[in-house]
Amino acid sequence: MQQPGRPRAFDPDETLSKIMHLFWEHGYEATGLSDITKATGLGKASLYAAFGNKQSMYLKALAHYDARVVEGAVRILRAPDTAPLARIDAFLSAPLTALGDHADSRGCFLCNASADRAALDAQTATLVRTGYDKMRRAIV
Repeated sequence: MQQPGRPRAFDPDETLSKIMHLFWEHGYEATGLSDITKATGLGKASLYAAFGNKQSMYLKALAHYDARVVEGAVRILRAPDTAPLARIDAFLSAPLTALGDHADSRGCFLCNASADRAALDAQTATLVRTGYDKMRRAIV
């Protein structure tokens, strides 16, 4: 629930996408609050009020990735009107397409989070496991 006061003058979903892209590209440690304020155009107080501290922003960004990218992968894998091998091909080709078509070399945020934070933070580990489990179930 939003706190009383001035209404937000920004789109929380769009702002969270910007935060997600920063953590996805640079990782937790290399992304500072100054990077986040610069990318979002918001001040520290607005960011903290909307998303909490840096750790909370990271977890929300990872959950946002799950809702956008992981769920998209699951939809590809479960497309009922596409042949099974074509679905698996589309799923496995998506990272290569992102690299080739968009010069997107960030890889998978789940993989990055697994290496970057999962061993240090139980909440990150849970989000990573949940994302991997969704994709595993869709592949099966």
